[in-house]
Amino acid sequence: SSVTGDRIFYALSADYTHLMKDCSNSILYSNTFFSIFRKIYTMKTIKLFFVYLLLSNTTFAQYNWISRHDFGGFTRYSSSFFTINQVGYAGLGYDGVAHSDWWQYDDLSDTWTQKATFPGAARWSTQYFSIGNLGYIVNGTSGSYLNDCYSYDPIANSWTQLNNFSGPTRQDAYSFSINGKGYLTCGYSSIYRSDLWEYDPQSDTWMQKSNFPGGARDGVAGFVINDIAYVGIGYKSGINYTDFYAYDPINDTWTQVSDFPGAPRNSASGFSINNKGYCGIGYDANSTYYNDFYEYNPASDSWSSITQFPVKGRTYPFSFVVNNRGFVGTGKNVTTASTYHRDVYMLEVPNIGVDEINNSISIKWITNGDEVICNYDLITGVNGSIKIYDVNTKLTYEEKLNKSGIIRIPRNEFSDAIYIYQISSQGKSKRGKILL
Repeated sequence: SSVTGDRIFYALSADYTHLMKDCSNSILYSNTFFSIFRKIYTMKTIKLFFVYLLLSNTTFAQYNWISRHDFGGFTRYSSSFFTINQVGYAGLGYDGVAHSDWWQYDDLSDTWTQKATFPGAARWSTQYFSIGNLGYIVNGTSGSYLNDCYSYDPIANSWTQLNNFSGPTRQDAYSFSINGKGYLTCGYSSIYRSDLWEYDPQSDTWMQKSNFPGGARDGVAGFVINDIAYVGIGYKSGINYTDFYAYDPINDTWTQVSDFPGAPRNSASGFSINNKGYCGIGYDANSTYYNDFYEYNPASDSWSSITQFPVKGRTYPFSFVVNNRGFVGTGKNVTTASTYHRDVYMLEVPNIGVDEINNSISIKWITNGDEVICNYDLITGVNGSIKIYDVNTKLTYEEKLNKSGIIRIPRNEFSDAIYIYQISSQGKSKRGKILL
């Protein structure tokens, strides 16, 4: 084409409504239509134009599981994990022996880097959460139940021992953080438990709160949406559950919500992305391993099935979220013997329609010779990324945002085609189409 990509993009957008009307009536006549075509279109761009029309009223509605680089350490299950400032961390766990190694995951380079070894006894089935710039690991088992607590500082790459947990020690509990406080509930240590405990990092103290209303159990899962924790499923004495409950820490109250729609199970994966919850895989009392996954919408208190986990189901994987994408890895399943894993998969969810606009992000595309320049103005800050997908939703380019507000992308990264871009920062996201 004799016209740069950004001019084609804006030309496509300029008379979109009029062109769609002509095409829907099977009338390929419009002064604007032929004016544009006479000026800029080759046969190749004509074909791309009709792809654009087909895409214009669609949404980015696929749930994609994408294989990522294996976890940096050995195989294991019942790891500890959390996210700090859009960086994932995982370690500890068990695969016949207990581990104490600790790893950092960079999603942009898809690499794992070993960090400072956990200073306590090697262990698995801990409780874990992040608050601000620190991560926390509590309790667990090394063959004996443990009640010591540690914080991790990723900047200093160091661990600090804290006061011991005040309640009964346990394994296989569910833990989360909301509004600068950490929480853990349920679990097992000689008996199944339903108590809930709150951790205050300012005073380094624990306080008991209202019990989980579903009764004592372990292997529960959940997620946090808008400062409300959603907790459910689990196991007790040969029985698996599907019930779910919402916890409001401000009022210290629990409310039952819609049951998990899959088979009763425990030891599943749970996380939240863009005000939706995700829960799946796990196993049941008959050692049936599941790979189904579901999305929970708190606005309608409803669940819907999404694309299943791409390999055989497993129990006690790690699950963290970085830049609005879920990462699920490691875990265990059993055929004739226990099989421990170190593979990792990333879930991309349709968090926003292709043409939906987020006004907190301003973006402009400019073609300049052999490069495409993306100028952006972020009201919310620069902690985020830009991603470009092809029309089949395959991720083709990704780069972290920077303070300059400018990203330069070589044109040779792309063939002549329509692409979908997404720019995300601080939980805000904006998407659109561009012809490169």
